[in-house]
Amino acid sequence: ATDYPGLGTDGIHPYLIGESEARSVLDSVRAAREMPNSGASNRFAVWGHSQGGHAALYTGEVAARYAPDLKLVGVAAAAPATYLVELFDADAATEQDLLAMTVLSWSRLENIPVTNIVEPAAMPAFEKTARDCLESVAEFEAIEKAESPLQSGKFLKVDPTEAEPWKGIMLHNSPGQAPAGAPVFIAQGTADTTVNPA
Repeated sequence: ATDYPGLGTDGIHPYLIGESEARSVLDSVRAAREMPNSGASNRFAVWGHSQGGHAALYTGEVAARYAPDLKLVGVAAAAPATYLVELFDADAATEQDLLAMTVLSWSRLENIPVTNIVEPAAMPAFEKTARDCLESVAEFEAIEKAESPLQSGKFLKVDPTEAEPWKGIMLHNSPGQAPAGAPVFIAQGTADTTVNPA
């Protein structure tokens, strides 16, 4: 189980930043091998869902370069975040919570004032929403059913899928720009309303 930076510790969580996620996954494999009596070899497979699926795909792309001491034998991803421009465009009207979390993370990582993209009147709701942490499927389902304080994506001044540096960040962090590194299995539910099946 991967321990991403900024979750439960100080610092920024690099949400949907592929290189950081992949390094964290590979570090977790190395850590597991160091556990007493684990019996773990250097061979491993990686699996993830949603952001974890994004991390799994990037792990395949990064593994040989970052962790040549390990042997990746397979990548499995369920409903992975893949083409981020298209995903954000499809989710703009319905997934304000995840969009807010992403904007906050990227603005901090790239040192971009969040006021460049968030409407001043929406700032309190944006801050509250972006700092929430989804810790269970039940919590995610409750948020999906509740009315978001960020109505229909109107909290943004610009469309991040069209404006720089946001579009560039999305393109840079969309998997599939390097060889997969191992056989890949992707699972996707056709009724998924968060990660567009297309």
